Amino acid sequence: MRAFFLLLTLICIAWEAASAADKQAESETRWRDWIETDFPFFSAVVDAREVADAPIDNNLTPRALVFPLGDHCFLAYDVDLLRVAVVWSTADSPFVNAGSAVISYPYQGNKAPGGTTSLPIPNGPLWYQNGIYAGVGVGQPRFQDPRRELPAEEKVVQGGLDPTLARFLGISLTSGGTIHYEVGGTVEVSERFALQQDGLWRHLQIGPHAEPVYVVLAKENKTISVRCQGDGVVESLQRHLVCRIRSSSKPQSVSILHSPHDQSLLRSATSRLSGGKTPAKRWPDEVRLPLPPANLERVLNLEELPLPLENPYGRAVRAASVDFFADGRAALVTFDGDVWLGNRFRPGATEVVWTRFTSGLHEPLSLQIRDEEIFVFDRNGIWRLVDRDENGEADFHELFCSRIDQTADTREFAAALEVEQDGSFLVCKPGQTGTFSAVL
Repeated sequence: MRAFFLLLTLICIAWEAASAADKQAESETRWRDWIETDFPFFSAVVDAREVADAPIDNNLTPRALVFPLGDHCFLAYDVDLLRVAVVWSTADSPFVNAGSAVISYPYQGNKAPGGTTSLPIPNGPLWYQNGIYAGVGVGQPRFQDPRRELPAEEKVVQGGLDPTLARFLGISLTSGGTIHYEVGGTVEVSERFALQQDGLWRHLQIGPHAEPVYVVLAKENKTISVRCQGDGVVESLQRHLVCRIRSSSKPQSVSILHSPHDQSLLRSATSRLSGGKTPAKRWPDEVRLPLPPANLERVLNLEELPLPLENPYGRAVRAASVDFFADGRAALVTFDGDVWLGNRFRPGATEVVWTRFTSGLHEPLSLQIRDEEIFVFDRNGIWRLVDRDENGEADFHELFCSRIDQTADTREFAAALEVEQDGSFLVCKPGQTGTFSAVL
């Protein structure tokens, strides 16, 4: 009997291990299918706290823009601390574990676990990373978190920096993913990333500034070398590599090269560049669907809004929120991070025409139109989505407000956004459910 129970225990352990391996393989497949190869970035939580051989044990980024710089190279940018959180290479899926938008219903009939114990982890060798501190600033760098102290032991509910120190402004899509931010309250900086044959380049354009500007490049390690072109100087400070840019009354250009000692990490260097040329219209194909006639004989009149569930881009359309422009056009946001525009919602119409407006949002659940502009609330904050050239697609994501604290907990959803009578926004979101309470 004892031998029987021992055998049964071993079978259960083997089954659980096989089940875990199957789930991991499924999540890796989902990442490959979910990431759009023709869009410059996607959003995710990035957990590099326990990456093998990593020298930093608290590198958790609740709000990351992830740039696929090649088929096998990824860069995670922290919009709260304005830092390159981590850069890594992979031969397969970019992450171990999947985010909620990647694995949850209806893809596999299950959902991502709650809490912070099963977050997306970089899957492959790291080039470099940074700790929890501001990645840019004026004056002297400080390698500690400048945000307020919190009572909980796991200090992850922090939100963005004080805007007088630095703040993320937005990301341009027409230039292939150029990020824009402000340093010291007045100095505007634009930056793009490019993977080339000699390594990873950070190209910065810096406005006039009375004080020196710094960029924290990486925690020192033996896997990369760094050099600078233009108006910056790279130096080592408290075991960190820092680029200092002297004060100037004129705009400055700085390019910084991170070159890995292992040249095999550059195998896909020519496959994709952030900041490259963008086509005039990224998603030209429309989705036309018949519009069912309204049934006006019932006490409660319900009119169906057909969605582009089948579309030429292979995107899942899990409708999260919809709002309408003054002319009757609809704007729809999906949990996968896409915004669609619906046209021809008018009396007598027989079809609706859907077109894609933008992508890359972080598990959004609410969209509002204020003064004929689209605002979306996602885990990164409130975005204003701008179509500057009026071609029907967004070309700039402005981070309108990121002062709303956000943790990495998978159940801390960006739940609701409402427009008040005075034009201000009211947001609703839960706190952490699997670890400890949030501070709002």
